Amino acid sequence: MGESGEGHFWDPRYGALMDIHLVHHRAKERDLQPYRRMNALVLLQVLFLPWIAFLVTFAAVSFYVHYWFPLSTVLSVAATFGGSIWVCIAALRNRSQESHKRFFLASMSATVACAVFFGWLLGDLNFWGDMQPAYETEHLAAYSNVNPSTEKLWSGEAVPTRGRRYQDVGRIYFTSSTVIDVNRSANFKVGNLYCVAPIVDPNCRDNCGFDFWAVGVNCCDEDGRRFHCGDYTNPLSKAGIRLTSEGRRQSFRMAVMAAESIHGLTSVHPLFFMFVKDPVAVAESWKRKGYRRFVVVMFVSFFAGILNVILVANIAASGEALQEQQAARVVAFVAAVAVAADNAASASTAMSLAAASCCH
Repeated sequence: MGESGEGHFWDPRYGALMDIHLVHHRAKERDLQPYRRMNALVLLQVLFLPWIAFLVTFAAVSFYVHYWFPLSTVLSVAATFGGSIWVCIAALRNRSQESHKRFFLASMSATVACAVFFGWLLGDLNFWGDMQPAYETEHLAAYSNVNPSTEKLWSGEAVPTRGRRYQDVGRIYFTSSTVIDVNRSANFKVGNLYCVAPIVDPNCRDNCGFDFWAVGVNCCDEDGRRFHCGDYTNPLSKAGIRLTSEGRRQSFRMAVMAAESIHGLTSVHPLFFMFVKDPVAVAESWKRKGYRRFVVVMFVSFFAGILNVILVANIAASGEALQEQQAARVVAFVAAVAVAADNAASASTAMSLAAASCCH
């Protein structure tokens, strides 16, 4: 025991018991109001900042910005992703800041990094799958009334129609007599089956060109006898939309080489098209599909953000509870040690008094 400056006695046992009482009181208040200490503004930031980052990244990578400024788009997204990772690491290493503030900052920056990554990935798939072909088709040239087999020079001489003259084509409208020659189709298999068939004018009998090809994937038989790609059965289909995918172009070129060897054709500069009735409508349908994906991921990502907020709040609450339990154990241990020490001191004093009385 000791005496304070105001004349009151202080016992470490009482202080320890008071600390235990305060810890249990704080735990009881936490059970009654588990999320009272959590700042609502912080939780809203955890919800909306990653969601906005995901939507902005998805839109930037999916739509027109990526088409016009591809390098700037990639660098901006990469910088945002790297900056989020850096903030997360810095928050975890900052020991001078309170633990709950470090936790919320690290969790929010990590969630933003994940949102940017998935927005980048899904947006890139949406761009190259539908939006880029649609934009490419719109910006390339459009040709009308093209005979795919023969054309006349200014001198009146009929020559084969060559694809090199239409290298910038995006949409092409053929003459009314144009058909797909399904009897001269071929294919090339590398995982998928890449199918080709020449687009021709059946009225051409001599000196005909074979540089325009209707193409498709997994829409023909392996023996080349049945070609059913695009609107091949629609008699009103007399147009084509240019294939711009570099990854598939080489496979279609190999299929054309197979057709040349099988059917005795010569294709000097082959161009590949999806044979359709209205190329503009097809390109618009691709863009609508991309926009629908954006709407779908907008709602899905929002609900994912709500689940993330619930997870973060539960982890934060569990962390506070764990810290208070550890504090209660430490205080209880200190109190037990203090009580044991005081009991030992009392016993020692009693023994001393007893010994003194015996001596007297």
